Amino acid sequence: MIVNEHIAAYLDSLATTLPESLEQLEQEALINEVPIIRKSAQELLSFLLILKKPKKVLEVGTAVGFSCLLMNEFLPLDSEIVTIEKVPMRIRSAKENLDKESN
Repeated sequence: MIVNEHIAAYLDSLATTLPESLEQLEQEALINEVPIIRKSAQELLSFLLILKKPKKVLEVGTAVGFSCLLMNEFLPLDSEIVTIEKVPMRIRSAKENLDKESN
């Protein structure tokens, strides 16, 4: 294990329940073998976002938009996420998922 067990346990204790739409997107991504961030990375990322409260985030590798939507849950309302993807099929999926959530 790369992460100290105590740190992993602490991050696990911070875990929050994802909104139903994100839970569903996560399950679809796992079923379709789309690479998305693991639970431990989700917990670390949310912790860092809450702690640092960045105004701008650059995400490289959008996939289906899961992590972008996840980060949006923990960022201040006036923050901006720029996310990029090079695979056309993934771009279409990400746009669909991001559009669903913005409505």
